[in-house]
Amino acid sequence: MTNLFKYIARAGDVLVELFHLVGLFVIGGTIVWSAVHESFEITMDGVVRSSSTTSCS
Repeated sequence: MTNLFKYIARAGDVLVELFHLVGLFVIGGTIVWSAVHESFEITMDGVVRSSSTTSCS
């Protein structure tokens, strides 16, 4: 019975560690995605403003 308990405990530890790694990957991916998206929005806003000011002249 103790071998079964050790196996279950070890499997649980691996699953918890896997969950932590997946969670960190999701958090990191979200940060990178939001930074790229916001940089793109800022860039496009600057392009639209500069093209609209030059077309008004």
